[in-house]
Amino acid sequence: MDLEEASTFLNELLENKGMNFEEMLLNKKTRDELIKLTRGNSILTLKELGELFGGLRYS
Repeated sequence: MDLEEASTFLNELLENKGMNFEEMLLNKKTRDELIKLTRGNSILTLKELGELFGGLRYS
């Protein structure tokens, strides 16, 4: 899945959890869980994953 598809995937996961993007960023455990799910289901680079999750650094 590309970046656009991953964004849709993330939004669906957030909807299922009853959270918005800002709430997810504040909940580190949930954020990390969603990063792992997205990484496992996509071909995104770590840099792209960081961008998708609000500008996290991959280094």
